Amino acid sequence: MKKKPIIILFIGWLLIICDILYIAYSLIVLYSIFTYQSPLKEYFVVPYQLLIVMILFGIIITFVCAFGILEGKNWARFLYVGWLLICAIMIIKGYKTEEFGGFTILCFAFIIIVLFIPPSNKYFAKSD
Repeated sequence: MKKKPIIILFIGWLLIICDILYIAYSLIVLYSIFTYQSPLKEYFVVPYQLLIVMILFGIIITFVCAFGILEGKNWARFLYVGWLLICAIMIIKGYKTEEFGGFTILCFAFIIIVLFIPPSNKYFAKSD
């Protein structure tokens, strides 16, 4: 059994925990949008049906990638980086608040850098 770098354990579990929190957040936001005249409606530039599909797709992709990263699957980190790039483009195009988008892009950059530092490359090179 190969030894996981601590940073990979951190990123993998961080993705899982954040995804669980994102599920709760998404349910609260969707409930408020469909129940009340929410001011959150002005922040979304896509139809609500597409928003729900994107949320579900994002949750599934993140869980699959998180468990793949914890298992040392090289495809999982590339799939997650691709997903992060798609999310970054949607954030840049879709959000009206630059502060939130800028912080999120910085977090994405941190995760991408961590997934491709030398200890991570060594760990993932042994897997596939």
